[in-house]
Amino acid sequence: MGRRRQKERAQQQSRRTQQVSSYPCVEQSEESSTPAAGCDASGSVKGDSAAHSTRSSVAAGGDSMNDSSTGWGGPPLMIAVLVAGTFGDMQPFVVLSQELQKAGHQIRLATHVNYKTFVEDQGVEFFPLGGDPEFLSKLMVKNRGFLPAGVSELSRQRQEFHNILFSTWDACTRPTPASNRPFLANCIIANPPAAGHVHCAEKLGVPLHMVFTMPWSRTWSYPHPLSYTRYRSGVRTLRNRLSYFATETFIYSGTSDIVQKFRVDLLGLEKAPTLGGAAMTLHSLRVPFTYAWSPALAPKPADWGPHIAVTGFLFLEERHEQRYDPPPALAAFLAEGPPPVYIGFGSMVAKDPQKLTNTIFSAVAEAGVRAVMNRGWGKFGSSDPPRSIHLIEHTPHSWLFPRCSALVHHGGAGTTAAGALAGRPQLVVPFFGDQAMWGELIEQHGCGPHPIPANQLSEKSLVAALRHMQAGPVQAAAARLAALLANEKGAQYAAAAFHRHLPRRAMLCDLDATRQVPPVPCPALGIASQRSATPGGPCEPDWQSRLH
Repeated sequence: MGRRRQKERAQQQSRRTQQVSSYPCVEQSEESSTPAAGCDASGSVKGDSAAHSTRSSVAAGGDSMNDSSTGWGGPPLMIAVLVAGTFGDMQPFVVLSQELQKAGHQIRLATHVNYKTFVEDQGVEFFPLGGDPEFLSKLMVKNRGFLPAGVSELSRQRQEFHNILFSTWDACTRPTPASNRPFLANCIIANPPAAGHVHCAEKLGVPLHMVFTMPWSRTWSYPHPLSYTRYRSGVRTLRNRLSYFATETFIYSGTSDIVQKFRVDLLGLEKAPTLGGAAMTLHSLRVPFTYAWSPALAPKPADWGPHIAVTGFLFLEERHEQRYDPPPALAAFLAEGPPPVYIGFGSMVAKDPQKLTNTIFSAVAEAGVRAVMNRGWGKFGSSDPPRSIHLIEHTPHSWLFPRCSALVHHGGAGTTAAGALAGRPQLVVPFFGDQAMWGELIEQHGCGPHPIPANQLSEKSLVAALRHMQAGPVQAAAARLAALLANEKGAQYAAAAFHRHLPRRAMLCDLDATRQVPPVPCPALGIASQRSATPGGPCEPDWQSRLH
């Protein structure tokens, strides 16, 4: 078995070496192939066992890491951050963008127009990305995954994929809409649903770094979040690993013609490999991947290499006390009784929202608790709720959750993280994807009951869960988990992971390391040479030559 594995690894390495010449965007430098000081070869931070249990597995930095120790040291970069998905998918990238801005980089966060105001309010440049996240969320909830239920859904789903994919190129190359300031990405950070990432990086010849809040790299420990494979806490199975091959193949088979049109017609590239699509490319070339969740909650799998980091959750800077003035009615409700239970399902929508609302109202009354209920995209609740329930719209979790006694939610990674940081017991009511996994992990840590799928939630099961979360041991377990998360530096470690994998030697001028080499020659962009002798100095790109 050992010889067979060695032979397979040698064959995989040979294939990767051959493919790298076709994908200069993801070729790793010598620096990125070895762990930094203070880390072992697995990508885990060295230190005593207590410290190791609460720190991220990124192979860079340590306790002394601060804003200045980013691990880059080169000139500022223009970084295109491409994000498709729900609000919870997008918010961690705002935090990462803010951290990279501290290092002097120019960040452009390209995501759906639904989030424009939020992104700009956080001091990050916004660029519109195609796609309708509300429609995609409804489709995923309805079908409990990526698989469409009919021809009409498939057609709309393909159109949404097309809109996201084709908008990524403009996001990497178009001037800023408001100021018309030139922009040409010399690095790309993306989540997997922003499907153009690897193709745009290949065309521009720039580094690519993937970031996500759910497992997307093949492993025995977690199933693919869009597969129908159930996660079982602490159980490593072949079924988990095979779920990645099956899901990758299915997704690419339904979108390969759109991808090839994007590559050939818009980017002028050769056709992509016919097997597995972008997911296969990311895996075979070991493209750097950062997972923005806490290793205290979900440890890094043993079969993930040093190019993959688990860095900790990415919280907004004012994570413990958002500067938020609540509506008077909400403030009065919180003040007039014991801490309520939070109930909300974020971007999720239900097939019958009124039925779910009635179930919640009845369970809250039977359990004898008070509740604040977030209406969300699903518009749960009614205009005349009982006095024990107060309906709210979007309210910062970092402000609200510490004022609640327990939480009932859909199990999105961001909501789960906010609840864990607040030290509150949680019941996860998963709708699809990775949500059940987070619910299982919460239960595994003793911080809540077993997750109840949304289509199985009943008054009886919800009442039992609400009472379970009021128990002393559950409250104590939630407080212990919060103490672990409070010591993490997710944003700093994520930025360090990004910087560590940059191919410095390929990006910086040989004569002046404070200057960056422009992107590779690209006639479509009007860049005539890789090293321009403009008056700005060696290796200063001639931005005036960039044409569309």
